[in-house]
Amino acid sequence: MENTLLTTHRELRPDLLLITFPSVNAFFVGHAGTDSEWVLVDTGPEDSSDCILECAGERFGCRNNPQAIILTHGHLDHIGSVMRLSEYWDVPVYAHDLEMPYITGQREYPMVESRSSQSSLPSRVDISFWVLPPPKDGRVPGLSGWKWIHTPGHTDGHISLFRQTDRTLLIGDALTLDEEYQTADWDALEGSIKLLRDLHPSLAVPSHGEPMGGAEFSHHLDRLIQNFDTVVNSDYAYLTSDIGQLGN
Repeated sequence: MENTLLTTHRELRPDLLLITFPSVNAFFVGHAGTDSEWVLVDTGPEDSSDCILECAGERFGCRNNPQAIILTHGHLDHIGSVMRLSEYWDVPVYAHDLEMPYITGQREYPMVESRSSQSSLPSRVDISFWVLPPPKDGRVPGLSGWKWIHTPGHTDGHISLFRQTDRTLLIGDALTLDEEYQTADWDALEGSIKLLRDLHPSLAVPSHGEPMGGAEFSHHLDRLIQNFDTVVNSDYAYLTSDIGQLGN
């Protein structure tokens, strides 16, 4: 298997590996080792499956398949390799009920808005054979101690993942700090930002950009919430341009 996709990966926690593709992140959650149980969060772009399989083999062993694939949402840069990987590993895929029409071939995503434009993010992926909704009580299949949180705005069924014991947060696209924000629902987005702020994570990892954490992260979310009406009609990147990479 030859991996030609430019990627980097680094361990953020002993059981959390960040895989960075040219435009998006994916995650292995689970301690390294051939007997370890682990989960893949998002699957990267369409040409990322070889990279993920190679990295998984190095970390967990080639015969140690994940317990599940968890999707934060169904945009193509997050699910590009989900069909091949779910078939290769023969594992279930979990996504929020409200994402189902977009990842079972029934609908395309609606137009999303930024301050300056509208764009469509089409998806005609059909993974209905593998995909299931996560448990209603917030448990994340295959991940003890984690819970999924509904964080709509970017998409109707967007979810983030949170572990209370060390306050680790996988944001997904609920909050994007390295580019102009796009959302299908500004009101829902505001509510999700407040929800994430109130979790007070010690480490917060977005799907686009660098890990963040600590009091400074909460400070900037407070600032974003206080200026949210301006954000809707102005430059989101300007309000968050000084965040950068924060310490834990």
